[in-house]
Amino acid sequence: ELRLLAGRVAPEQPDLVLRLADLLCKRLNDARGALVVYNDALRSTPGDEQLVAALEGLAATYPALAVDAGRLLEPVYETEKQSAKLLGVLRARLETVAEADERRSLRLRIADLAGAALGDAAGAYAALEAAFLDNPSDTSLWDLLGDAAERAGQAEALAQALTTAVEAGDLG
Repeated sequence: ELRLLAGRVAPEQPDLVLRLADLLCKRLNDARGALVVYNDALRSTPGDEQLVAALEGLAATYPALAVDAGRLLEPVYETEKQSAKLLGVLRARLETVAEADERRSLRLRIADLAGAALGDAAGAYAALEAAFLDNPSDTSLWDLLGDAAERAGQAEALAQALTTAVEAGDLG
């Protein structure tokens, strides 16, 4: 019955959404159902502080749902310029991604966020180095990696990454 009610709760009523999601989790042990309810509500009221906090709590309580919750929180964090939280959800998502293009894209986003928004030159370098080592023949990364190494004072790490790529036969 609660699941039927979930489809009828107006997502723009955060108090009802929060209560319904709580009931789904506690009474029906349906955290995924609560995630769906939060998703619907965030579409109607993006950035609602109560919903965001509840979704963050759900992710912390149910680690198996953390990546899915992070996908819902990602646009909120981007809009509200919560760079550290956005970096966390991107890193968590990266751990679950197998597809090479998506991994590269996430690593580049992480590098940009770490370097530009958070001023973490070492974090930006680490993300770019990982992207480079995944595909050393991607020449679009070479200048980015060199610049990031210079900003982060990682000349030795860059030399090691290049050596690794050459020894693996990935660079000519």
